[in-house]
Amino acid sequence: MNVLKVLDIRREEKAIVFLFISYAFLYGFGMYMYYVAATTLFLSKFENTMLPIAYIVGGIMLHFIGRSNNFLQIKFKFSSVSVYLLVSLILSMGLLLASHEITSNKWIVFVLFLWIRTNLFVFNFTFWLSASRVFNLEQAKRIFSTISIGEVASSIVANLMVKLLLSNKVVGVEGLLFIAFTSIGLSLSVFWIIVRQNINTLTFTKARPDHPAPGEVASSSFFTNRYHLYLYLLGLLPVASLYLVEFNFSITSKKQYPNQVQLAEFLGQFLFLCSVIELLVKAFLYRFVTKTFGLSAGLKMMPFGLVLISVSIVGLELMGSSVFFLLLISRFMVTSIRRAFSDTSFQLLYQPIPAQESVHLQNQVESYAKPLGYIVAGGFLITLMQFKVVGTLEVYTLLLGVLGLWMLCSVLMLDEYRTRLMAPIMQIRNALRPAAVQATTGEPGPAEDNFSLEDLQALSESRNRNDRLTSARHLGFSKRYLAYRPLIKLMKDPDPGVRLAAIESAGRLRRTEVWPSLLSNLNEPPFRSATIEAMVALGESAVNAIEKSFTKLGDQNELLLCLLEIPQQTGGQKAIQFLRRNLYHPVPVIRNKVYEALSTLGYKANYTERVALLQEVDDKLTFYLWTIAAEADLADYLTDKRLLELLHLERQQVLSKIFNLLAVMYGDSRIDQLRNLLTDTSNRKGYLVEIANLVLPEEIKVRLLPIIEDVPTQEILQRSQIFYPQQSLSPRERLMDIVNKDPSNQQEQTRTMALYQLLSFPDEDLLSLFLAFAASDSEALSEVALYAIYTRSIPQFTELKAYFTMGNDLFHLSLCERISHYTSADDLLIGTHETAAPPNAMMKAAIEHSLEN
Repeated sequence: MNVLKVLDIRREEKAIVFLFISYAFLYGFGMYMYYVAATTLFLSKFENTMLPIAYIVGGIMLHFIGRSNNFLQIKFKFSSVSVYLLVSLILSMGLLLASHEITSNKWIVFVLFLWIRTNLFVFNFTFWLSASRVFNLEQAKRIFSTISIGEVASSIVANLMVKLLLSNKVVGVEGLLFIAFTSIGLSLSVFWIIVRQNINTLTFTKARPDHPAPGEVASSSFFTNRYHLYLYLLGLLPVASLYLVEFNFSITSKKQYPNQVQLAEFLGQFLFLCSVIELLVKAFLYRFVTKTFGLSAGLKMMPFGLVLISVSIVGLELMGSSVFFLLLISRFMVTSIRRAFSDTSFQLLYQPIPAQESVHLQNQVESYAKPLGYIVAGGFLITLMQFKVVGTLEVYTLLLGVLGLWMLCSVLMLDEYRTRLMAPIMQIRNALRPAAVQATTGEPGPAEDNFSLEDLQALSESRNRNDRLTSARHLGFSKRYLAYRPLIKLMKDPDPGVRLAAIESAGRLRRTEVWPSLLSNLNEPPFRSATIEAMVALGESAVNAIEKSFTKLGDQNELLLCLLEIPQQTGGQKAIQFLRRNLYHPVPVIRNKVYEALSTLGYKANYTERVALLQEVDDKLTFYLWTIAAEADLADYLTDKRLLELLHLERQQVLSKIFNLLAVMYGDSRIDQLRNLLTDTSNRKGYLVEIANLVLPEEIKVRLLPIIEDVPTQEILQRSQIFYPQQSLSPRERLMDIVNKDPSNQQEQTRTMALYQLLSFPDEDLLSLFLAFAASDSEALSEVALYAIYTRSIPQFTELKAYFTMGNDLFHLSLCERISHYTSADDLLIGTHETAAPPNAMMKAAIEHSLEN
């Protein structure tokens, strides 16, 4: 369990991660054993001038293998193609080894050397493409560096074995090839299990570029899609750099160790040390660096580091000093740092791309970009040989030019990556953007001269409902100054249709004199929506009227919330000023609505406001984590899960409010849109943490990121302990804690459900708690408390009835009477008895109401 925690692996991910590590280990062991043997044989049998030719031929060969593979993926499922590709590699290796054993022809050694690239291609295709489909973006950031540990560990073991086997004369250099063949053969069985266990995920065909899958965009040309172009170049340039460094390293090593066995032992020892360092980097440093500095560190570290080493080598060469040690460091960087940071980060760049487009692009990079990297490196080296300037100074000077392009592409790609990541937010924002509120126009009215104002006034006083309805409709099109007067009367009409038509006409007239009548209709739910639209139509004058009415309404929170819709929809400087004056309103629900309105209007708080709002964020995050702690304490105890559902709802609501607050604090509407990714059911949710990393300021990231990452409850509490420590309580203590929580921060139904759960505890000291809620204005809360008193202490219940009688409290007296006929707690409004009120009806209504607020 501790190992899983260190590696940041969830319990449910353990099995599949182990399989990927096992496959990487077995395949990697064979691949690195093969590399040492094939490279040693090649350098022993061929002159240095053959290396660039081998790079070019290897690139061309890899290109045709990639194109053949692309064709097969269009015709067959990936699950089949990947297995057949691995089988074909094993058979071809067996054939080459048998031919070499029989003929000892040096050109078979040449092909064996070329097959190093084929080994790498098959591994990248089967391992990374499978992993990119099995794991989402959030998992990929955590797991990719872990599953690749298998490859690094295999490199350590393989290179250590090379030294032991050769120095003890157990096998010769050729014998290493047969060990490699056996290990890659064994990896087939593990890969088969991976495919079988993820058959639904890995059973897909590659769409043709001009025939994309439904709902997905076809891959554009590399030269018209910048994201594709930079990805292509980031596949090409590192390979070209690798083989420029590899060339210089190979010829220098051959000069230092001319004996075949000594050369193989040196390569084994050197690569062993590289792999040990790489393992430590991948296991511990990679996640720390990417979490702290983001993907940019993974992409930039390699080229920037190589530039520093290359500049040092060029400088020392010009001074005539020895550079062998720096050559080893540069080779170490293109081996270990490239695999630990550059390659792993490169794979993450495929994640924001739609699935079919990603598969197509990965194949294009493997079939075109990387083979072209071999060819470019080989072409450069042959050109240098033609001019007889192929020393370390010239190679590393050329390398500096390639590295400059690599660094530029890394910087440009990060900008494109951020744009790609923000695409889900823009999609959600466009989908959720409300239509602009239009002033109510209705059907075009007849010409003004059809009805004079006097005629309409007479119709408004008619006893005939249709006459009054005609008046209400046409008054909105009148241009007479006093047309509002009959409308004021019609907005009190007993007929709902007439009143609704009058409200709509009041919006058309846009006269402030109708405000008091509109305000009275706002209090009646059937007319609320039309009244708000009419108020919005008044424009800035409505904001002035709201300011006068706001303080007069006192604690009528429902009306205040409706009034706050007006400045939110009208916008403008006056609306923002009015909302700012209510940033510190004493009622939390009103403040929350103010934050929402200011977020909608794109307001950015000043420094003084940000300080206060940050405290509000802290309070809400504390409450959010309190709900998590409460849920954790009660999850195993409660058989009735409704309280847990309510706590989960509370958590969703408060997180939505937190994002509203943050959007106001920093004036960035993208922050507010992040909350929609939390409930998104598509793969876009996996982008949440990465996008949050891009748009949130540092002071907020340290607070918010631990709670929005997809991690277990206990881990969220542990990560947030430094800012928001939470207690672990017994079920009884936690239920009492919920009941006693500040009601301004908590929904009433949550407290009611917690009080209901306390009925199962017979403790006498709970009686005082129930007595405290017996006279509550809430029917459900008071009913639970009175029922508890009735079943625990009849004398106390009798005293309460007498108290209610003295105060003529008919509401609570009726509850007492009802309770005396209950047979069990299931008969309560919040109970679960069939004859009781529908158990979830109250919850559903309360939840809908709270979501509106």
